[in-house]
Amino acid sequence: MCVPYPMQDELTGLDIDAGCQRFDGTTALAYVRTRHQPCDRVPDFARISRQQQFLRAVIAKILQPSELLRLPSVVPELLENLVVDEGMNVAELAYLAGQLQGVGTDDADFRSVPSIPALFTPTGGTLLSIVKAVQPDADELFERLRNGEPLGDLGIELPGVAPSPANIVVSVLNRDAGTVAANVFNTLTEGGFNTSPGIETDNGLDTPRKGSMILYREGEEPTAKVVGQYFPNLELLPVPARDLPTGQDVVVVVTSRYEIPPPSTGEPVDCPVA
Repeated sequence: MCVPYPMQDELTGLDIDAGCQRFDGTTALAYVRTRHQPCDRVPDFARISRQQQFLRAVIAKILQPSELLRLPSVVPELLENLVVDEGMNVAELAYLAGQLQGVGTDDADFRSVPSIPALFTPTGGTLLSIVKAVQPDADELFERLRNGEPLGDLGIELPGVAPSPANIVVSVLNRDAGTVAANVFNTLTEGGFNTSPGIETDNGLDTPRKGSMILYREGEEPTAKVVGQYFPNLELLPVPARDLPTGQDVVVVVTSRYEIPPPSTGEPVDCPVA
């Protein structure tokens, strides 16, 4: 996982530095459970965003060719830690895992039930903090899921929370064939972003100026700020929607002269809240 700033949480036991690192099981669990970070204006919703981010990063890791080749041996090891039905055929599980070949991270879609934080007082009870479904959007989301219909924008964002990296489609534009683009791409992938567009060397994009920068669709500054947390030395520049490749929210433009800054040692100063 790549995280943009240090994170601590005594309640979950989380204590990690900023930057790209390998999570063991305990750290991974602490990360997806934490809801007491500096930018968590709506803690439960912020936690959902991190859980989606974490799962996107896990999927990207699993789908690497080297990992897919290991799946037949990994499945039996996994089953040793699970209680399974009697007669389960391990070979069938290995076969199903093998079908992941050719699947990309863009085949995973992350949604949340459209909801808002609310207060509720039961009869004769005390004031409670609850999550209230937003209608008719919540029912519409479930209806489309049941019918196998496109989900549109339903459930992509939650109020008071910046867009989840898992739902941000970002590409890297390599301006001069330098190797730095691969490092930027890996940081984004391990940060849980949807990097399915990959690294491009020429997408016909006319940039506002020369050099390295982060371009984003006009009106989507919170989305760009989420990406910008990982590259704070890059300027965020809005461009008309028609100028970005179809389906992409953000393009990170880099040249061979660009250097990813050292990991942050402090809390975020500017929270990218939607």
